[in-house]
Amino acid sequence: RPYNCTVLGDGPQRSLLVEQARNLRIDVSFRGWVNSSERNEILARADLLGFPSLVPETFGLAGVEAAALGLPAVAFYRGGAKDWLIPGVSGEAASENHLNSSELSAAIVRAMNSYD
Repeated sequence: RPYNCTVLGDGPQRSLLVEQARNLRIDVSFRGWVNSSERNEILARADLLGFPSLVPETFGLAGVEAAALGLPAVAFYRGGAKDWLIPGVSGEAASENHLNSSELSAAIVRAMNSYD
């Protein structure tokens, strides 16, 4: 099924990601940093929150913010994500032992099939 991808936040690889999305003809909207009300509006329309951080975040507030809106999340199961991500309940976890796009993609597919 078709999907839309919106990326919130910013970082040093943004221009690379914009270029990759363009080359792969993937429809992605890079919004940068948004205020909390705009973030909540975007999350309310979303089917899934992707939290692909490779850094073991100390908490990862985005996952909790999504859960407060009933939005499942997908993240690598490491760092603070272990505190809020309950596989099969609040989303799906990608292995912390294999930090790659294949693991994350598999978790996204599981989530989209489970929470559809």
